[in-house]
Amino acid sequence: MKRPFRERPFGLLCVLAMIVGFTHVALAQSPVPPPPPMPADPEAAPEVSDAELDTFTTIYLDLQELNSRFEAEMSSATSGAEAQEVQTRLQQETANLIQGHGWSLEQYNLVAQAINADAELLDQALELIAEKS
Repeated sequence: MKRPFRERPFGLLCVLAMIVGFTHVALAQSPVPPPPPMPADPEAAPEVSDAELDTFTTIYLDLQELNSRFEAEMSSATSGAEAQEVQTRLQQETANLIQGHGWSLEQYNLVAQAINADAELLDQALELIAEKS
């Protein structure tokens, strides 16, 4: 039985960090520069519209499903080279999935950072994810 999102062991922050990390590596392998760091002042963080939050949560859930598919492959990798190949494919599919929703990797990362920096926005994201799950 699928547990509600709020009861899952790692929660949104860990998964977001993992996904942002994957996309950051994908960005590092492409000519596009990584996103700028979020401002230290939460007041200066970019605004996230309701539509952006909705799209973000849809992408997030799709990424979670993608990650689940690759977990089995990663755990059955028999060598470092094989594990690296699986990780490379996951990074590429992560980038393709985000871009398939009409977003850039930079836009996804910026919205993820804004959500992580704002407790109210994080609660809204968690509610949307719970509704869509």
